[in-house]
Amino acid sequence: MVGDVVSRTTLRHVRDIMAGAGGAQAKLNDIVVAIAEGTHADVCSIYLSRRHELLELFATKGLDQQAVHNTTLKFGEGLTGQIARRAKPLRLRHAQISPDFAYRPETGEEAFTSFMGVPVLYGGNVIGVLSIQHRLEHGYGDDEVEALEIIAMVVAEMVAGVLIPHEPSDVMVGDIQRPRTLEGLGLVDGVARGQAVFHQQRLNVARLIAEDGAAELIRLEEAVLEVQRGLNDLQLADDEHDQDET
Repeated sequence: MVGDVVSRTTLRHVRDIMAGAGGAQAKLNDIVVAIAEGTHADVCSIYLSRRHELLELFATKGLDQQAVHNTTLKFGEGLTGQIARRAKPLRLRHAQISPDFAYRPETGEEAFTSFMGVPVLYGGNVIGVLSIQHRLEHGYGDDEVEALEIIAMVVAEMVAGVLIPHEPSDVMVGDIQRPRTLEGLGLVDGVARGQAVFHQQRLNVARLIAEDGAAELIRLEEAVLEVQRGLNDLQLADDEHDQDET
């Protein structure tokens, strides 16, 4: 199946799940089912990053449900851990003959032959791994990798925007629970100290990637300059008002 069709159909299903009722765990459970069905995979699993570069199985369709929240892998351990450490996709026709394969008997994954996984990235950090598996030998094409990467982008927003704020736990999503230095475009000169708040407004995103990134950056810079001019005008008006009063 063409990757574009898989991604559009599955993304629509994932979007509906995210917008529906239910807690974060229930949504993750439904999402792995939707992805498995959309990609015709026998298994779909989501591992999320915890403290000390530890991945925990948070949801799966196809593996033993007893492994959920019990199976863990360190960054660099197993195929999933390698994806997290390298922050790059991995696809294998015969997963179990790979020297990086780490057997976890509680998962029951010995019944599956082929494996593909992609990192779940948020803010440039690996916050988890999304993977699919097939019982029979399957060669994953570039379009399938791209489709799963697009789905992982949506999963990342759900994990960071829903799971962490509303169901606090010891899950670490990159460094977003630690002090961070935020860089951006300055509106006025000076130094300020304050609390940065991430506001996630629900948007109906029709296009995930801009057609012309350079043009979008120019538009942003022009908008910032316009705001700066507006602030300068306000400051001048305030200074003139003070002079008139004196």
